[in-house]
This record gives sequence, structure tokens and C-alpha cells, in this order.
Amino acid sequence: MAVAKVFFAKSTLRRSQTSPHGCASSSRKQVSSPATRAWRISSKDLGRNLEEDISIHPEGIQDFGEEVALSPIDLVMQRRDLATAIDAALWLCERLGIDPASLGYTCKRPKGAQPTAVAGDDDELVDIRVWDAADVLSQPIPPRQWILGNIFCKQFISSLVGGGAVGKTAARLVQALSVATGRSLTGEYVHKRCRVLFLTFEDGRTELMRRVLAAMLHHSVSVAEVHDWLFFANVSGHRLIETSGRGNRVPGTLEGWLRQRIKQLGVELVILDPFIKTHGVEENDNTGIDSVCVLLAPARHRA
Repeated sequence: MAVAKVFFAKSTLRRSQTSPHGCASSSRKQVSSPATRAWRISSKDLGRNLEEDISIHPEGIQDFGEEVALSPIDLVMQRRDLATAIDAALWLCERLGIDPASLGYTCKRPKGAQPTAVAGDDDELVDIRVWDAADVLSQPIPPRQWILGNIFCKQFISSLVGGGAVGKTAARLVQALSVATGRSLTGEYVHKRCRVLFLTFEDGRTELMRRVLAAMLHHSVSVAEVHDWLFFANVSGHRLIETSGRGNRVPGTLEGWLRQRIKQLGVELVILDPFIKTHGVEENDNTGIDSVCVLLAPARHRA
């Protein structure tokens, strides 16, 4: 309930008009039902052309207009247009007067850094870069940073889709060897040799070692070729986003760990196998899967 009061009252009462990215204007009130203990915000106040409202209840949040269930993190990311779940969590902590460290959060924002938001209060930074179409002719534009064929490209997410037990992991292993060694083992051109981190959420360490050894022997890859270029980890019990017992999505422990390992190892390509086990989101939930992809996409991709 505190989320409803903070997000839909404290952060918006100073506005004189309804904002499509905010919520209600100062001339409107959000309705609280004593019977259900839920706050309801109309689609009109949300600036959208839908009939049904959003209901915020201690047991969960339901958007009856879009017919989806939301967590507080989802709602803040959606209505405040924040980039990551961590930004949303920190935004909520700030409004609720909670020290993130008391909840176990240990990372610090760079000094002066602010979450990116399309619309916000007067004391929030609105940092949106507008550029002129003529800029495309007045300055050089860097080409896409392809790594392997047209499969892997820096700052982009690549997926390999197929049925079970058809060889997806085997294909990714050989592609990882190609990038790490700089050799075209799959018939795809290696644009750049770079360090690779391969995370498996399915096979155990011994089984993965068998598969890596088999691929190296088959393609005559020596130990010297992969040393300090190709890294593996078997992940269990950690996810990018998890689902609480009430069905709310919350940030997982894997995202922070992954960013640290990328920086520590100098990795330029990360392979997650299989994707479904990197998160606790229903794969038919477009909003949920988008939240996972947002965590994976580089921050500068939005610049």
C-alpha cells in the first residue's frame, strides 16, 4: 500500500496536468477502497485510451486494462520509464525512505549518476538526447561491431531457437571456440577474436568438461589457444530476475555477479545456456521477458 501512496501521490501531486508517463494530476484523486484495501487509478488519469483501471493491493498489482499482473518494480519501470529493475528498486527505496543497504544492496551508483527517466518530478534528472537528422552526415558513425559472422554482434542479443536435444548447446560451444581461438570452426567468419564467458544452467561441471573436450579434440583446438580466452561457469540457484511467492518479479543475484565477471575477465561475448533457466519469468509473458532482456542489453545501447 505504501507503494501506491508514494508512487501515485507523493511523486505526482505537484503536477498541474496529467502526464502520459506520470499518473494523476493535482486536480484528480486516486480512489482507495476500504473494503478491498486497494488503490485504483483510472486509465484516464494514466493518459491511456483504455476502459479498465490499475488496482494496487497489498497482495499484488493488477492492470485490468492490459490484463496483466505487475510487481511494484514492473509498475515503476513502466510508468517512470526507468531502464532497469535496479533503478526502479532504488527509486522506490528513495520514496519510501528505505536505505537499500538494509535490504542487502551493496552496489553504489557512480557519483552524480541518476536513473534515466522520460518524465519525472522537478528534482529528478530528465536526460533525453535529441539529435538532428543532419548529424548522420556531419559526423562519422561507427559500424556495427560484429564478432562472428552475422550471429554475434557487440551490444546486441542473439538467440538460438530449436527443439530439445537437437544440438543447440553443441553449436554454441563450437561458436564459442571459434571466437576464443579466432578460427572459423563453423564456417562463419570470425570478425574479431575476443574473450568468451559461457554460463551453463543445465549441465554439471563434469558433463560440460566432457563436451568441451570433445569439441576441442574434434576441431584440433590446443590448450594454448583457449587459455585465458574461454571461460566457463556452472550456475545453480541464481537468476537475473526471480518471481516471489506472490508472483511479483524481483531482481536476482545473477545480474550484478555477471557484470562484475565481465569486467574482471575482459569478456566481450557472454553465452547463457539455456536462456529459460536464467530467469523466473513465464516465457509467454512478453513484459517479463522484456525485463530480462533489458538487464542483458548494454546501458549505452539506449544512448
